Amino acid sequence: MHLDALWRQHMLAGTQIVAEFRKGEISTSDFVPTRPFESAHGSPERADSTRNGILVVEYGHGFWRNGGWVLKGGLLRRAGEGASEFQLYGKAVIREFSYFPFPFHRATPHETGYEFFLLHRRDGVPGAKVVREWTFPPQAVVTRNVGGGVIVEDV
Repeated sequence: MHLDALWRQHMLAGTQIVAEFRKGEISTSDFVPTRPFESAHGSPERADSTRNGILVVEYGHGFWRNGGWVLKGGLLRRAGEGASEFQLYGKAVIREFSYFPFPFHRATPHETGYEFFLLHRRDGVPGAKVVREWTFPPQAVVTRNVGGGVIVEDV
């Protein structure tokens, strides 16, 4: 199992996880956030630190071994009635490029894409069904320079 498969597994199960892949091994954190999903205000980058958040990372790529992938997100919205609920999940797919680590305190070179999933979840039925998916590759994401060479996604 790799990053995307682990992320998707927890999304469909509706479970929270913080995991890191390192040298083919998976390590997970026992820390469980207490913030509700609403505190992310619809942002996939903030949703990973909620009770319904999912964070899966893998570093160790590139010449300096500090490049890698970060998949972060979780539940953004939900609406339902009775025993049925629709949920919107969002995932930021962040590729962090390997870079010379000095000077300290500078922005990590990266590119970010986004994926959104509309799920249908029923009480008493394990897992959710993906109703629709939307993918926005890094080239489709608007960015802006906030100064000092720092580029941020403008979403």
